[in-house]
Amino acid sequence: MTALAGLWRLDGNPEAAEACGRMLEAQRIYGPDDGAQWSEGPVALGRRLARLLPEDAYDGQPLHSADGHVVLVADVRLDNREELYAALNLPAERAGLSSDADILLAAYVRWAEDCVDRLVGDFAFALWDKLAWRFVLARDPLGARPLHYHCGARFFAFASMPKGLHAMAEIPRQPDEDYLTWEMIAAGPLGTRTCFKDIERVEPGHIAVVTRDGVSARRFWKPERKTLALRSADAYAEACREQLDIAVRCRLRGANHVATHLSAGLDSSAVTATAARLLAGGGGKSPLLPPCRARVTTCRCRLGGSAMKARSPR
Repeated sequence: MTALAGLWRLDGNPEAAEACGRMLEAQRIYGPDDGAQWSEGPVALGRRLARLLPEDAYDGQPLHSADGHVVLVADVRLDNREELYAALNLPAERAGLSSDADILLAAYVRWAEDCVDRLVGDFAFALWDKLAWRFVLARDPLGARPLHYHCGARFFAFASMPKGLHAMAEIPRQPDEDYLTWEMIAAGPLGTRTCFKDIERVEPGHIAVVTRDGVSARRFWKPERKTLALRSADAYAEACREQLDIAVRCRLRGANHVATHLSAGLDSSAVTATAARLLAGGGGKSPLLPPCRARVTTCRCRLGGSAMKARSPR
C-alpha cells in the first residue's frame, strides 16, 4: 500500500507541514520507496509510495490539477485504466506514462465526486479543494485500502493507518473500550468507529466531505441486482468464465511473481485456476501481462481439522 497523510489546522496555525511530515514518517514502513508532500498555510498533505505497478515509476504525487485548484494524494490501483483513459479522451501516447493517480485526478476534474462511481479497483484517496476550502476523502467498495481520520475543534487530520495519526501529540493513544467490547461479542463494524478513541475511518464504499462545519459522508456504492436470462446451463457457465477472466486478468497487471491463497472454497480455487490458465498461454507470457516467473510452491494449512494443499501457477 501507499501511505497517505494530511492536516488542516482549523485554528489557522500555519505550521501544518511539519506535523504532516511526522505522520508520513510514522508510516514509512508502508511506503518505503518515495516520500513527498505539499503545504500551503494551514493545510498540508502527502504520501509515502510503495511501487507495486509498472506505472508507479511515473507517480509524482502530490498531484495538482491544471488550474491548480485541486491537490490529490491517493493509494490507488485502477483495474479499468483503459476504459477510463478512453472516456477521458486522454492522449494515447501518454497512456503508458500515466500513473493510476494521474488518471484518478483527471477523472475527478471531469466528473467531480461522481468519479467514484466509475472507478474499478482498490483505492483510498484524499484531495484538497482550494476554491471550496474542503477535503474530499473516499474508499473503494470493499475497503481494500485503509483511510482513517481525526476531526477535532482545532484541526482535522487523516492518515492511512492510525499510527500516522498517533504521530500527533494531540491525538491520544487510547482504546475505544466500547468498540472493542462490541467487536468481541458481535464481530461487526460500528460505522466509522475504530478500536482507537478519537480516530474514525472512512467506511468502504463511502465518500466523505470535510468542511469547517465537520464531516459529512454518503454511500456511493449501490450495486443493482440484475436478472440474467440465458439459454442453457452451458451458457451460464461460459458467461461466468468470461467475467472471471476479465476480473483476474486485470488483477495480474504488474505481477512478475504470482502466489495464491486458497481458503478451501470455490472462489479462491476458481481464481487460482483462472490465473494459471491466463499465464500459461505463450509459455507463461500474455500480450497483456509481463512474463511470469513464478515457481510451483506448495503450502499446507489446517482448516477445520482437514489439510488443504495449494499450488501456485507456473
